[in-house]
Order: sequence, then structure tokens, then C-alpha cells
Amino acid sequence: MASPDIRVHPRHDGRIEPQDQEAAPAKVPTVALRPVTQADVELLRTATVANLNWIGEQRFTDRDVHQRAEFRHYCEFRPARGDFGFIAQRDGRTVGVVWLLFLDASDPGYGFVADGVPELSISVWSGYRGEASAGR
Repeated sequence: MASPDIRVHPRHDGRIEPQDQEAAPAKVPTVALRPVTQADVELLRTATVANLNWIGEQRFTDRDVHQRAEFRHYCEFRPARGDFGFIAQRDGRTVGVVWLLFLDASDPGYGFVADGVPELSISVWSGYRGEASAGR
């Protein structure tokens, strides 16, 4: 049982360890957000390739995303149909992107549910994962 002077918090590896309440909070780098625009096609392509290769080995390339319709539509950002998203930047460098696309039944994505339900894509560059930046 923890004493009143100690709080318990989970570690990244799932273990629990005590932490002194007096300890200064960890310094988390500031992340700036900007809206995704139609000019961000290459960034969305890079993020889509990263998402497709989520297991860590290169199974798909930029060329695959460009040539295959089932991948290419993730790079076709259309605000007129309701698409929106944000690009996370730290010190002027992109560290991740989140975007929603309103794909319909005539061109469904892998996460298609129904017309009018957006498909969510999230990509955080590998060197920036696990830093708790998203919660700040």
C-alpha cells in the first residue's frame, strides 16, 4: 500500500513504480499542430507507407501507394468532402500526422464502416514514438 507521500504510476513497460510527489514533472517537448492541406500529398504518402509497413519491414513502397488505388486514396485529401487532419511538428520538423477521410462505398478504405463515417489514419515518425507528446 502506498503511503500518502508517494504516488504510483505505470511505466512504459507496464511495471508499477513509486514516484515522489515532490519530483518535478518530466519536461515534454512542445508539439505544434497545423491543419493538413491539399499541398500535403507527399507527407500523406510518406505516412501511408509507414502505416502499411507497421510491422517494421518494408513490404510496400511509395510506388505501391502511388500505383494501387486501394492505397492511393489515403493521399487524396479533399476538404470539400469533409476530410480534415493535423500535422504535428516539433522544432519545425514534422513528427506525425492524423487525418480523417470520408471515403464512400464506391471507393472504400480498409477501415470502411459506412458512407458518412470517416476513416482515421494516424502516423507518428518512429524516432518520436513513446515520448508522451500526444497527451500534452
